This record gives sequence, C-alpha cells and structure tokens, in this order.
Amino acid sequence: KMYDWYCGGKSLRWIAKTLTSQGILTPRGKRKGWDPTTVRKILANPVYKGTFIANRCIREYVWDGGRQKLSYDFKPEEEWIDVSVPAIISEDQWDEVQRRLSKNKRLSLRNSGKHQWLLSQVVRCVCGNHYYAEYNRTLNRSISGEGRLSETYIYRCSGRNRVGPTVCRNKQIRQDLLEPLVLKALEQMIFKVELWDEVLDSKDDQRQRLNHHVTICQKQIAEIDEQLEELLQLVLEQRTKSTRQLFLAKQGELESQRQEFEKQLRITQERLALVEETSNRKEALNAILAQLQKLGGLSELPFTEQRRLVTLLVDEIVLDTSQQWFEIRGELNDRFDYTCDEGFMLTPGLNSPCH
Repeated sequence: KMYDWYCGGKSLRWIAKTLTSQGILTPRGKRKGWDPTTVRKILANPVYKGTFIANRCIREYVWDGGRQKLSYDFKPEEEWIDVSVPAIISEDQWDEVQRRLSKNKRLSLRNSGKHQWLLSQVVRCVCGNHYYAEYNRTLNRSISGEGRLSETYIYRCSGRNRVGPTVCRNKQIRQDLLEPLVLKALEQMIFKVELWDEVLDSKDDQRQRLNHHVTICQKQIAEIDEQLEELLQLVLEQRTKSTRQLFLAKQGELESQRQEFEKQLRITQERLALVEETSNRKEALNAILAQLQKLGGLSELPFTEQRRLVTLLVDEIVLDTSQQWFEIRGELNDRFDYTCDEGFMLTPGLNSPCH
C-alpha cells in the first residue's frame, strides 16, 4: 500500500500518519507511531523490488589515542554485491517511486535554501524526543481571493509530529522566539562566571564524550550489518515462504534501528567536527568573550560565533513549550522560565541557583 499511496500522490507525512492511525506497527514492532523518515527509507529500499545489497561496509579496528576502536565506513559502490531475494513490488513501480522521491528532494532543497539554524541538533523535548528544524510555506487567501505567501521557521518535537498530542503536549515554537531566548539565557549565565579556567578544566571531556558515542554508534551499526548478512544467508539457503516473511519483517526492524544509529552518528560527528576545529577551547572562548564584551550582547555576534559558542558550552537544551521553560545543560547549567506574551520575558527557574 505504501508504494501505491506514494505513486498516487500521497506525501510521506500523510502515509506516516495514516499508518499510525490504522495501528500498524512500525518496523521495530512498536505502536508509538511512524515518521516520514522511516517511510522514505522503506520506499527507497531496493530489497522490496527483490535486490539486497551485500558487501556494503568495511569494519576494522584501528589504534586511536593508545587504544583500539572500531572503525566503520562504506566500501566503494563498485564493490557492492546485488543479491536476488523475493520481491513484493515490480521494478517499474519501484523505479517510479524513486523518481518521485528524487524530484521531491530537489524541491525541498531548493525551497529550504541556506537558512541558518542556531540550535539544530541541540534541542530535546521534555518528552524525550528531539526537536527538529522545519521550514514552512503557506499560501493564505483573503476574501478577495488574492494569495499571500507566508514563510515560517520553526522547531518541532519529532514525537508530537509523528504520533500527535497523545504522546507529547508540547507545540512547535518559532525560531525567532526560541533562539533569542536561549542567547539571552546564555548571556546571563556567561556574565555570572568569574573563573572560566575552572569551568573548562573541570569539564574538559566533551571531546572524549563525543568520541565515545561515535564508537558506540559505529559498533551498533556493524552488529546490525552482521545480522542482516546472516538473515540473507538464511534466505539464500532455504528460499521458503516462511523465511521470506521472516527476512522482510526482521530486515525492516534492523534497517530502522540502523537508521537511528546512523542519525545519531551523523549528529555526533558534526558536533565533534565543530569541537575539533577549535584546538584550544580556552583561547577560542576568550576570543568570543572579548567580542561579547565589545559588542554588548550575544545577539550582536556573527552567526558563526554564536554557533561556535553554543557548541563549546552546550551539550543539550531540554525544552517544555507547554509549561514554558527550558534547561541548558553542558559546561554551564541552569533552568529558565519564559513567556512570549510581552516581548521576551526570561527569568531563572525555581531550581536555579540565581533565582
């Protein structure tokens, strides 16, 4: 049905919400709901047209910092091996879906442009899901019939978007509301600190934490690939209807797990790259603080410096838009209540040491 729906013009989000409303389990066997990313991955997976790609990855242990860690990477595409497995859709239908996926992706990239998101990959909802950045364009028509295009940039809880308010009560928040609030909060925290050397020395393990998480994600991806190879061997040896059903069910579950670890790996590597760009964190921070003192506020800093400061000081921001508070966690820690009714009102939370 997913392929029929998509060929018929339905969107990834519509398919995800329909599957969720019908109570259909996700590839991981859970009822918490589908999301558009999972739908897209299934539609783009060649296994459903009868082709499983083997020999995609290379895994090896390398020495890093005096110890061994697992390294994971893709092999050159010419080394991949196409293995025939039972198909559930025609190749023509699969090709048509790929053409539409590619077209929609190009449109999405063209519309999104090069918009800058200060808190991308940093904000987590109090429900446990991450906030993602989204660009919306809406055509509003007046009584006369004239159309006016409005553009909004928002942060949205992935859990609420995937399942709905039954799982998460927290609504989306506009970028131009959230980011100034966080910058103002960081500014208040920064000016309270007297001994920056002690702050950075006591928590100078950010790079170590990120490297450790990279290793964990790579190991999990490697283990999933091994399980997929074992499943493939089982199908090739037996070639029965039951093994085919087992393969499709388990393969979908494993691919979903793999996608989640790949997402975590990509996010962690991006944050690590930003940290690695700064060989001396104290030197970089002192330079930013000097600019801050000179310009008079974080909002006056260039975006690249704002983003660098967030990377240096913030591990994550926990946000509750329903109760209107957020907590900054990292090199500095504090909780803030806010309101957007009359400008940007920001006060330290009840548990804040400076309240």
